[in-house]
Amino acid sequence: RMHRVILKYVKARLLDESLTFVCTNCWQYTAVRRVNDVPVETLKCPECESHAIGALKADESEVRRGMRQSKSSASAGKSKKTSKLVNDAQKSAELIATHGKAALLALAGKGLSVSDAEEILKKEDAVNEHLVELIIESEKGVLKRRFYRLRKSEKK
Repeated sequence: RMHRVILKYVKARLLDESLTFVCTNCWQYTAVRRVNDVPVETLKCPECESHAIGALKADESEVRRGMRQSKSSASAGKSKKTSKLVNDAQKSAELIATHGKAALLALAGKGLSVSDAEEILKKEDAVNEHLVELIIESEKGVLKRRFYRLRKSEKK
């Protein structure tokens, strides 16, 4: 019984998370929205009407800055941070297009990267208890990696 309560709590937390949505087609649209408020079926860019909308766990101003930099240095060497932002936005747009709301839940996980979300969605792509359990396990894994990395740096 307690396990079910925890799963419901985590699902509610994930649905309440805010993500920064960005159009990966025209790079003109950004918006911060709660996962629960996003109608995935009708998600499209108000500027170019594209359905290629990515979701990032980054500050909106950081995303806008990255979009400006990627436009201005389209052929020139982009900074690593900008190119990672662009790649993550494009990968998340593909995940959202393929997996819908389940992708948004996985992307909303604390400390989870887009590749972590991709791995979770390979195992489960429907919004259900199993998906929430996989997200919890991935969040635990991220915490363990951070903890052990911290411990190693303290020993040096």
